Amino acid sequence: MPVHQGDDRLKTGLFGGDPGLSAPKTIAAQVTDHLRQRIIHGWIPAGAALRQAALAKQYAVSVGVVREALVRLASEGFLEAQGRRGYRVAPLSLEEFAELHEIRLWLETQLTRDAVLQATPEQLDRAEGLVRAMDVERDVGRWLTLNNEFHATLYRSSSRRRMRRLQEVLRLLCERYHRLALKDVHRFESAQREHRALVEAFRDRDAERAVQVLQEHLLHTFQVVRSFLQAQNLCS
Repeated sequence: MPVHQGDDRLKTGLFGGDPGLSAPKTIAAQVTDHLRQRIIHGWIPAGAALRQAALAKQYAVSVGVVREALVRLASEGFLEAQGRRGYRVAPLSLEEFAELHEIRLWLETQLTRDAVLQATPEQLDRAEGLVRAMDVERDVGRWLTLNNEFHATLYRSSSRRRMRRLQEVLRLLCERYHRLALKDVHRFESAQREHRALVEAFRDRDAERAVQVLQEHLLHTFQVVRSFLQAQNLCS
């Protein structure tokens, strides 16, 4: 399986150099992370077949390590098992994106209600700093990464750890669609207003206002991506 030229930014972090992929993670976890990012960025396209032997050779690891990574990615929804033929990257569809949105809407509402009462001043300062960083970021991919970190920062104060882990996976699944559909950073001005309103509601410990802002924020993003998918007819 050929490596997309964009993968170089990730390859340098796999097995050498990137502190985000260092000591505590097993080799299988690092391969999982790397493959997940390649799928999210679209460097391995929807429907592409993944062969265990080829991946093992590419990463210089055992087939067992690759199998563990593929099983994990399939459990998260990034891959589909095809029996003896191995795995393929899960297709993109408007139906799936709508379902992901529906699940996220419920889950993140619960996390917001819980987190808004427990967020520390340091966490909120961190969230505001991320909003400021997004104000000046012109690269859409890096903007989306900052956006993910912004929401994760707010939710870290929630004691519902399983919900937080599920939320992280759902956001990564949605990011496949966001990176495909959201190409112009200038369209994020309304999102930034919503981000600031969300932090303000957190500082005021106003759970109902925070939930309202969050739900409107998720709905606006869903509408933009849905319109793109319908117009481009890019999904199955």
